[in-house]
Amino acid sequence: MTWIIKFIYLKRCLKFNKYKMRNLSFIIISLAFLIGCDKKNDNNEDYRDKFVGDYKFTTFSIMKEWDFQLDTIHVTYDTIKFSGSIIKYENEKLTITFQSHETEPELDSTHLKPLNLGKIYPTVDLNGTLSYPEFVKYGGGIFSGMFIGNDTIDFSYGYQIHAFTINNNIIGIKTTQYKPKFLLN
Repeated sequence: MTWIIKFIYLKRCLKFNKYKMRNLSFIIISLAFLIGCDKKNDNNEDYRDKFVGDYKFTTFSIMKEWDFQLDTIHVTYDTIKFSGSIIKYENEKLTITFQSHETEPELDSTHLKPLNLGKIYPTVDLNGTLSYPEFVKYGGGIFSGMFIGNDTIDFSYGYQIHAFTINNNIIGIKTTQYKPKFLLN
């Protein structure tokens, strides 16, 4: 009789292990599927890569200066074309060089000194929207911009210092496509 009890016990253990193995197999397959479907970018690809490259920029500028002595406003319109570039800078920022003189805004704790800019460092989000809080922070400055697709950028900035106002709209069209490092080898 004892051998029958041992046989039944052994059979139950094997069934238990069989179910245990099925459950373990199911868990392993589920984990493999979940890990395989992870949205993390394993190539360490940066979302800004699609915006990086050489661009043909056109700057449309309007400058207004109020002449106190003559009580008049002088308005100057200008269009500047330049072959520039967009490169990555820091975490979420870009360096946009859109004029030959590459003058950067002087941002200090008291005021904005952005006369005749040629290089800026805006933040870009996943959707291609540009912001430049440092430019706006120090009074008188406004900034907005966005990428249209991966090959066109449109941004504007302006400011007012005393009796002088400048507004610029810049449009850039990409001339070279970004190539990831692994394709360059």
